[in-house]
Amino acid sequence: TDSLLFHVIVEDAPDVGTVTVRIGLNAPEPPAEPKFTATIKFDDLEAARSGDINPQMLFMGGKLRMAGDYSRALQLAMQLMQKAQAGQL
Repeated sequence: TDSLLFHVIVEDAPDVGTVTVRIGLNAPEPPAEPKFTATIKFDDLEAARSGDINPQMLFMGGKLRMAGDYSRALQLAMQLMQKAQAGQL
């Protein structure tokens, strides 16, 4: 399975400001250099986490910004949505 190396930059997090989360799926360690980066404000991330808004709405509204080659991330997101709809998550 291919690895998925990316960073999520969370802006305006309470008490800490901007936080960068390094994520490496199927990788031995989180990447120093990501294949893509997603940037989102803390409040928008919390709204998505609680189900008040979905990632597609955030992206289309410009609240979830992506940079780099995020085509693999979109494939993963579609797979996760299909599993969630099928009750497999």
